[in-house]
Amino acid sequence: MPDKLTAEIFSYIERTRYAEKKNMVDDIASILFIQKSSAYKKIRGESSLSPDEIALLGKHYQFSIDDLLGIQLDRIYFDFPALNGVVRNVIDYLTPIEQDIKRVERIQPVIYYTSREIPIFYYYTSPRLSAFKFHVFYNINWRDDRFKMSAYDYKEYETDALYLEKLKVISSAYMRMDSVEVWNVTVFDNTLNQIRYFLESGLMKDPNEAITLHDEVRQLILKLQDACLSQNKEPFIRGSKYPGGLQLYNNEIAFTGNLIYVHSDSIRAVYTTFDNPNFLNSSNPRLCDYTEKWLNRIIDNSIKISGGNIRDKSLFFNKILEKVERSRKQTENWIETNPLED
Repeated sequence: MPDKLTAEIFSYIERTRYAEKKNMVDDIASILFIQKSSAYKKIRGESSLSPDEIALLGKHYQFSIDDLLGIQLDRIYFDFPALNGVVRNVIDYLTPIEQDIKRVERIQPVIYYTSREIPIFYYYTSPRLSAFKFHVFYNINWRDDRFKMSAYDYKEYETDALYLEKLKVISSAYMRMDSVEVWNVTVFDNTLNQIRYFLESGLMKDPNEAITLHDEVRQLILKLQDACLSQNKEPFIRGSKYPGGLQLYNNEIAFTGNLIYVHSDSIRAVYTTFDNPNFLNSSNPRLCDYTEKWLNRIIDNSIKISGGNIRDKSLFFNKILEKVERSRKQTENWIETNPLED
């Protein structure tokens, strides 16, 4: 008979990290520096884990013994990848996201996404908007304090083939997955404020880029409107046989940060913003249960936009489009009254 702790550890790892056991065996063998046959024996309970092996697995899979044995029911262990090193550029940031979303897509999950901002994966469908958002992240989160804030210039991104390819891979994966999303009409406010802030602070190489970014936001909203009409993400992934489904809700009373809940038959996980765009994440079963209940309450008090009635859908998107148009006019007026010096 295997000892209880060994059984709990492998049950937890398989339940929270793997859709296929074969992949688990390969990884366990690599992490513990043992043969696959030895890994099989440990997983099947024919041999127990040593303290050193438990430490290696705990470090790799980010779990604590307290979690597994329920010793500290009010204590939850989170992963925070940002602690692994400073993000130097957009590729450093996108690479682990690409790896993670490929792993998640394989388990065919439903993604629950509540946010004060538009879910970031929609920005990834627009290389120009993504470049601006990443430039904001660089200046606010990633920049070395020894250096001044730098001006935004899309030319630094538009010919970067690796950047463009990673955006395509990540956004396409998200558009193939079913999602249930909860927003409100303020989801673009932060981005519009950022555009005007960088413009008015002299942090845009070309001030007219601020107008172009507003137009990109408008085009993104129109695509989202089409996706709500069809109740799937086909407008973002034209030609795909299996676009992900989209259920969108408008919640006017809940105030929440960015939270993603991944739910599948084999894996559940919670991701929540710490310092945007960096996420904390956990597969703690108690946290997942709590999150499910909380999301259900939020959705019960929301208005359905995708598949809902025409009036609610029109009011929702018209309010957002009006905000964009007002911001665009303010931006045009500022550019006209603040011409560049020769």
